[in-house]
Amino acid sequence: LGYPRPMTEVEVSGRDVNFATHSMVSMGGETRQQTHRYAGELEADSMRLVLTTEGDFVSHAPLRFTARRQAPGP
Repeated sequence: LGYPRPMTEVEVSGRDVNFATHSMVSMGGETRQQTHRYAGELEADSMRLVLTTEGDFVSHAPLRFTARRQAPGP
């Protein structure tokens, strides 16, 4: 996502992976901490994830995506 964030609440059980990250968001002079919760399942060459975000000024629908390892560069 362009900015390194430590993972918290990390749980790995078989192919299931769950973790959270945190970030700050500001609006109109108020700052809040967001919690980003990831629930994923490892596959052969990728990880299917669902991301939910809490603590923002607006609500977000869960985001589903697949993460794949980037091939090494030259």
